[in-house]
Amino acid sequence: MKQSLFDGVSFTEIYSLHPLADYQAVASFIKAPPFEIPQTALNFYKETVSFVEKNKLELLALPKQLVHHDVLIYNLLSKDNRIHGVLDFDFTSIDISFMEFAISLNHVIQLTNGSWDMTEAFIKGYSQFRKCTYREMNQLQLLTQIYHIAVLHIYIGQHYSGRNIEQNFNYILNQFQTRNDWLNNHCSSIKRLIENYLL
Repeated sequence: MKQSLFDGVSFTEIYSLHPLADYQAVASFIKAPPFEIPQTALNFYKETVSFVEKNKLELLALPKQLVHHDVLIYNLLSKDNRIHGVLDFDFTSIDISFMEFAISLNHVIQLTNGSWDMTEAFIKGYSQFRKCTYREMNQLQLLTQIYHIAVLHIYIGQHYSGRNIEQNFNYILNQFQTRNDWLNNHCSSIKRLIENYLL
């Protein structure tokens, strides 16, 4: 019998990540949110989605691999200061390889309030297992934007399934804006760190 293979859903497929969050469902949610969302945040979301859709083709030539999409501290099992296991594989799929770095870097920045020491420590540690190319490095911000949009769309799907998403949705939307601003303000410094360790 022929084996069935499933590659999962890449986070670049932002309207396919939840069965209840296709284009029409997301558009309806954004047009008439079921809870209060600041208009400036909605405008930022719309502008960034438009930018991502126009520039997504640039990502297709980048290397791909199996990506966990949620390697954060709460999904790691450790013992004696060493990681021994990883949990929560429900969003794992074949995706842009550097997406894993972008998502993990976002978590480090978020959990350390943008600590440069921790950011450098993460990038240095990551370099022991994988390097990157200039093309990948130059897509870091786009990949970070796609990650946040993907999470927001998953929450929208959960809303249509009956879950209360207000707190989580607004938290991620705020993080989306904050992280985008942070990357804009520290673009040169982050690129220097990546060049020093990953190229």
